[in-house]
Amino acid sequence: MIWINNELIFRYDNVPHHHEIATFPDHKHYPNTVIESQTPNLKQVIEEIIDLMVE
Repeated sequence: MIWINNELIFRYDNVPHHHEIATFPDHKHYPNTVIESQTPNLKQVIEEIIDLMVE
């Protein structure tokens, strides 16, 4: 999970609770939504965090 100022930015999840997601059970949470997502590797997560830091 990635948090900034005590607010969730994103997290990847594979708990089988979003059956409507095409990549079930894999998905990604944002503060107000859940999207399709494959399980990322550590390099992908770090790159995503770096991209958020430079925005």
